[in-house]
Amino acid sequence: MTAIFPPIEHESQIWRVDGIIYKSNCARLALEILTRITMTEDAEESLYALEGQFPMPFLSALANENMAKNAGISGLRRETFDLALQVRTQFLKMRLLYDKGVTDLDPNLLLQDVFYNANLDSQAPASPTPTLRGFSLPSFQDVDGNLPEQYTKDVNDRIREITACFQADGQVDFDALDERYSWEDFIFSVAKWLRSRNEELNSHLDQQPRVE
Repeated sequence: MTAIFPPIEHESQIWRVDGIIYKSNCARLALEILTRITMTEDAEESLYALEGQFPMPFLSALANENMAKNAGISGLRRETFDLALQVRTQFLKMRLLYDKGVTDLDPNLLLQDVFYNANLDSQAPASPTPTLRGFSLPSFQDVDGNLPEQYTKDVNDRIREITACFQADGQVDFDALDERYSWEDFIFSVAKWLRSRNEELNSHLDQQPRVE
């Protein structure tokens, strides 16, 4: 972010544009998700892009609240991880619904495609237990894109809850899945996270010198 939008010297003070870019991205997320009462085709397109990018368009790093020295650094570590997991969950729901009428659909294969990493050349030979995918931020993935150990329990718990909605005949209990992870609850979580992130960004922008 700083390489693309370098700091600007203004009356011996540094003025940074990255906070405005992050706020713009937050506003776009609000427009694309919060205005969709139901899962529309537009929402599906937004969710597809969001699953592969979140949280990078909205911050560059995570730190303790008192260590957030610029707009790109957020203190919302737990909140950001929780929302990233919810984004991935909604993405899987979308994939399952899209393939609902497919003959011989195996929901476990879709789940594996969404939640687990494919074998990479830089990894050791394939193990019986596939590695969990990380999220698009250094704090949430290693160099191979794998999830750090500290987050694996949360993701494995989520996977167990999802697979509890898979039936023995390969069908999915979509009513149970939607009850656990409704679109309405997801919208609320996005709104709550955006409010907290915007509060951080506003705090940084308020500390910048005025540009007149």
